[in-house]
Amino acid sequence: MAPPLTRADAEDSVHDYGWKSLGNDLTPTVSADYRFSGDTEANKVPYSFAPTSHFIVTFSLSFTVVIGATILGFQTHALKFFSLLVPSGCPLGLLPLLVLIEFISYLARNVSLGLRLAANVLSGHMLLNILGGFTYNIMSNGIVYFFLGLLPLLFIIAFSGLEIGIAFIQAQVFVVLSSSYIKDGLDLH
Repeated sequence: MAPPLTRADAEDSVHDYGWKSLGNDLTPTVSADYRFSGDTEANKVPYSFAPTSHFIVTFSLSFTVVIGATILGFQTHALKFFSLLVPSGCPLGLLPLLVLIEFISYLARNVSLGLRLAANVLSGHMLLNILGGFTYNIMSNGIVYFFLGLLPLLFIIAFSGLEIGIAFIQAQVFVVLSSSYIKDGLDLH
Protein backbone atom coordinates (compact mmCIF):
# COMPACT_ATOMS: atom_id res chain seq x y z
CA MET A 1 0.00 0.00 0.00
CA ALA A 2 1.37 3.43 -0.93
CA PRO A 3 1.90 5.97 1.83
CA PRO A 4 -1.43 7.68 2.52
CA LEU A 5 -0.55 11.22 1.40
CA THR A 6 -3.44 13.22 0.01
CA ARG A 7 -3.21 16.42 -1.99
CA ALA A 8 -4.30 18.37 1.10
CA ASP A 9 -1.42 16.82 3.12
CA ALA A 10 1.07 17.73 0.41
CA GLU A 11 -0.28 21.29 0.21
CA ASP A 12 0.04 21.62 3.98
CA SER A 13 3.63 20.39 3.77
CA VAL A 14 4.38 22.83 0.95
CA HIS A 15 2.82 25.75 2.83
CA ASP A 16 4.61 24.79 6.08
CA TYR A 17 7.90 25.40 4.31
CA GLY A 18 6.81 28.92 3.38
CA TRP A 19 6.25 28.73 -0.37
CA LYS A 20 2.98 30.59 -0.55
CA SER A 21 3.39 31.77 -4.14
CA LEU A 22 4.63 28.53 -5.73
CA GLY A 23 3.02 26.04 -3.35
CA ASN A 24 0.26 24.79 -5.62
CA ASP A 25 2.74 24.28 -8.48
CA LEU A 26 5.03 22.13 -6.32
CA THR A 27 2.37 20.05 -4.57
CA PRO A 28 2.24 17.30 -7.25
CA THR A 29 6.03 17.01 -7.17
CA VAL A 30 6.19 16.65 -3.40
CA SER A 31 3.34 14.14 -3.41
CA ALA A 32 4.91 12.07 -6.22
CA ASP A 33 8.30 12.03 -4.46
CA TYR A 34 6.65 10.76 -1.29
CA ARG A 35 4.68 8.04 -3.03
CA PHE A 36 7.60 6.84 -5.14
CA SER A 37 10.23 6.89 -2.40
CA GLY A 38 7.93 4.96 -0.05
CA ASP A 39 6.83 2.29 -2.53
CA THR A 40 6.35 -0.29 0.18
CA GLU A 41 4.43 -2.85 -1.89
CA ALA A 42 7.28 -3.42 -4.31
CA ASN A 43 9.87 -3.22 -1.55
CA LYS A 44 8.42 -6.01 0.56
CA VAL A 45 7.25 -8.64 -1.92
CA PRO A 46 9.87 -11.40 -2.10
CA TYR A 47 11.76 -11.67 -5.41
CA SER A 48 10.17 -8.50 -6.79
CA PHE A 49 11.79 -5.38 -8.17
CA ALA A 50 12.11 -2.64 -5.56
CA PRO A 51 13.00 0.54 -7.41
CA THR A 52 14.30 2.46 -4.41
CA SER A 53 16.80 -0.24 -3.53
CA HIS A 54 18.75 0.56 -6.70
CA PHE A 55 21.19 3.43 -6.53
CA ILE A 56 20.57 4.63 -10.09
CA VAL A 57 16.88 5.20 -9.34
CA THR A 58 17.43 7.08 -6.10
CA PHE A 59 20.30 9.12 -7.56
CA SER A 60 18.06 10.02 -10.50
CA LEU A 61 15.38 11.17 -8.10
CA SER A 62 17.80 13.18 -5.98
CA PHE A 63 19.57 14.78 -8.95
CA THR A 64 16.20 15.73 -10.42
CA VAL A 65 15.14 17.39 -7.17
CA VAL A 66 18.38 19.32 -6.63
CA ILE A 67 18.77 20.35 -10.29
CA GLY A 68 15.11 21.41 -10.33
CA ALA A 69 15.61 23.44 -7.15
CA THR A 70 18.68 25.08 -8.69
CA ILE A 71 16.81 25.96 -11.89
CA LEU A 72 13.92 27.29 -9.82
CA GLY A 73 16.37 29.40 -7.80
CA PHE A 74 17.96 30.84 -10.93
CA GLN A 75 14.53 31.62 -12.41
CA THR A 76 13.47 33.36 -9.23
CA HIS A 77 16.67 35.21 -8.27
CA ALA A 78 18.91 35.21 -11.40
CA LEU A 79 22.57 35.75 -10.41
CA LYS A 80 21.61 36.63 -6.84
CA PHE A 81 21.14 32.86 -6.41
CA PHE A 82 24.90 32.60 -5.86
CA SER A 83 24.44 34.41 -2.54
CA LEU A 84 23.33 30.99 -1.26
CA LEU A 85 27.02 30.04 -1.33
CA VAL A 86 28.10 32.99 0.85
CA PRO A 87 27.54 32.46 4.58
CA SER A 88 26.21 35.56 6.28
CA GLY A 89 28.71 37.55 8.33
CA CYS A 90 31.85 35.81 7.04
CA PRO A 91 35.13 37.76 6.95
CA LEU A 92 36.26 38.89 3.50
CA GLY A 93 39.57 37.00 3.75
CA LEU A 94 37.78 33.68 4.28
CA LEU A 95 35.19 34.28 1.57
CA PRO A 96 36.88 32.26 -1.26
CA LEU A 97 37.46 29.27 1.01
CA LEU A 98 33.94 29.35 2.46
CA VAL A 99 32.35 29.72 -0.99
CA LEU A 100 34.30 26.65 -2.14
CA ILE A 101 33.17 24.68 0.93
CA GLU A 102 29.54 25.77 0.46
CA PHE A 103 29.69 24.84 -3.24
CA ILE A 104 30.98 21.36 -2.42
CA SER A 105 28.27 21.07 0.24
CA TYR A 106 25.64 22.13 -2.31
CA LEU A 107 26.86 19.47 -4.77
CA ALA A 108 26.94 16.82 -2.03
CA ARG A 109 23.17 17.20 -1.57
CA ASN A 110 22.64 15.15 -4.74
CA VAL A 111 24.67 12.24 -3.48
CA SER A 112 23.51 12.30 0.13
CA LEU A 113 19.81 12.45 -0.72
CA GLY A 114 19.94 9.44 -3.06
CA LEU A 115 22.48 7.46 -1.07
CA ARG A 116 20.50 7.75 2.16
CA LEU A 117 17.32 6.37 0.60
CA ALA A 118 18.97 3.53 -1.33
CA ALA A 119 21.30 2.45 1.48
CA ASN A 120 18.52 2.19 4.05
CA VAL A 121 16.21 0.23 1.77
CA LEU A 122 19.01 -2.00 0.43
CA SER A 123 20.36 -2.81 3.88
CA GLY A 124 16.94 -4.03 5.00
CA HIS A 125 16.64 -6.20 1.88
CA MET A 126 20.07 -7.69 2.41
CA LEU A 127 19.37 -8.49 6.06
CA LEU A 128 16.07 -10.18 5.20
CA ASN A 129 17.78 -12.17 2.44
CA ILE A 130 20.56 -13.36 4.77
CA LEU A 131 18.14 -14.26 7.55
CA GLY A 132 15.84 -16.04 5.08
CA GLY A 133 18.69 -18.21 3.79
CA PHE A 134 19.81 -18.93 7.35
CA THR A 135 16.30 -19.93 8.40
CA TYR A 136 15.84 -22.14 5.34
CA ASN A 137 19.11 -23.96 6.06
CA ILE A 138 18.11 -24.56 9.67
CA MET A 139 14.58 -25.73 8.86
CA SER A 140 15.66 -28.13 6.10
CA ASN A 141 17.93 -30.23 8.38
CA GLY A 142 15.26 -32.31 10.09
CA ILE A 143 12.09 -32.15 12.15
CA VAL A 144 13.77 -30.92 15.35
CA TYR A 145 15.59 -28.17 13.47
CA PHE A 146 12.36 -27.31 11.68
CA PHE A 147 10.75 -26.33 14.98
CA LEU A 148 13.93 -24.53 16.10
CA GLY A 149 13.81 -22.56 12.84
CA LEU A 150 10.41 -21.13 13.74
CA LEU A 151 12.08 -18.64 16.10
CA PRO A 152 14.18 -16.97 13.38
CA LEU A 153 11.15 -17.14 11.09
CA LEU A 154 9.11 -15.15 13.61
CA PHE A 155 11.95 -12.63 13.79
CA ILE A 156 11.91 -12.30 9.99
CA ILE A 157 8.18 -11.63 10.03
CA ALA A 158 8.58 -9.01 12.76
CA PHE A 159 11.51 -7.43 10.94
CA SER A 160 9.42 -7.23 7.75
CA GLY A 161 6.91 -5.11 9.63
CA LEU A 162 9.73 -2.92 10.88
CA GLU A 163 10.99 -2.54 7.30
CA ILE A 164 7.60 -1.23 6.20
CA GLY A 165 7.81 1.40 8.94
CA ILE A 166 11.35 2.28 7.88
CA ALA A 167 10.17 2.70 4.27
CA PHE A 168 7.56 5.24 5.43
CA ILE A 169 10.18 7.11 7.48
CA GLN A 170 12.65 7.16 4.59
CA ALA A 171 9.95 8.50 2.27
CA GLN A 172 9.20 11.26 4.78
CA VAL A 173 12.90 12.13 5.16
CA PHE A 174 13.33 12.24 1.38
CA VAL A 175 10.38 14.60 0.98
CA VAL A 176 11.38 16.85 3.89
CA LEU A 177 14.93 17.21 2.56
CA SER A 178 13.66 17.74 -0.99
CA SER A 179 11.29 20.42 0.30
CA SER A 180 14.10 22.03 2.25
CA TYR A 181 16.33 22.14 -0.85
CA ILE A 182 13.54 23.67 -2.92
CA LYS A 183 12.89 26.23 -0.17
CA ASP A 184 16.60 27.13 -0.12
CA GLY A 185 16.40 27.79 -3.85
CA LEU A 186 13.37 30.00 -3.43
CA ASP A 187 14.24 31.90 -0.24
CA LEU A 188 18.06 31.73 -0.41
CA HIS A 189 18.88 32.00 3.32
